[in-house]
Amino acid sequence: MRVPPPQTRITQHGIFRWVDRSVVFGRLSKLCGAMDSGGEDDSGIEQRQAEALAAARSQARSELESVFSALYPPDLPEEDGMKTSRNERLSKGYQSIALTYGEVSATGFSDILAKVQDSYGGLPEKDGVFYDLGCGTGKPVFAAATMHPWHRCIGMEILGDLHGICLKALERWEGGLRHKVTVGETKGGAAEIEFVCGDFTVLDWSDGDVVFANSTCFGDDLMKKLAQGAAALKEGAIVVTMTDPVPSPAFEVLEETVMNQAGRCATTCYIQRRVAKPPPSFGPV
Repeated sequence: MRVPPPQTRITQHGIFRWVDRSVVFGRLSKLCGAMDSGGEDDSGIEQRQAEALAAARSQARSELESVFSALYPPDLPEEDGMKTSRNERLSKGYQSIALTYGEVSATGFSDILAKVQDSYGGLPEKDGVFYDLGCGTGKPVFAAATMHPWHRCIGMEILGDLHGICLKALERWEGGLRHKVTVGETKGGAAEIEFVCGDFTVLDWSDGDVVFANSTCFGDDLMKKLAQGAAALKEGAIVVTMTDPVPSPAFEVLEETVMNQAGRCATTCYIQRRVAKPPPSFGPV
């Protein structure tokens, strides 16, 4: 049994700006009114709205890539997530394959959240909470906060050295990088970003509205523990996992898609939703 490092909590606040569907549509209201008065049908209006949303998201993706290159400078080898993870696992004798480092691309992850927003009931309008279980260097946490005005975005990481990289990136963000993201507006004000050093199997994340786990290297036992923790989520909560879905009838798979892994090929990704009650044929959760 691996022993998690002492839990520490360090909280900072930062405003991320991205494109929200309602914001884009609101800015187009006058244009749409002009279209209506000109006799354009609903399909034409919807097409123009969709084109505007796509253009704004494209610009935001460009800004996200620029900001991330500064959040995670490539010329700092001591902040290489894969090397840092390997060195710490070797020095502390961690043998579990579940601790193998993997990293999704920031833009690829943002695309998945955009899919949830557009196709599966949307993201919470206010007081929303996002979790990344095994957040590595924190990139999905920043990407999530950039896309939507969450109330809180929390990353949980058991390896202390990776947790340290998260905090360094957060310092750079607070040092001025957040002001370089200019596309869109947030409706919830400042998102609280928190990185927790600890084992997600013993931490509480039951208040999550959207939970992500880059679970490609999770074994069966860890996936079962993930399912046990996820059972405490509210009805309608979204869980995104890699390679395998949550092994629980309490979750319905909304879509099986792919997400790009940084420096690797695309990996199967599951978008799942917490249901009120699993079908009786499956037995208890």
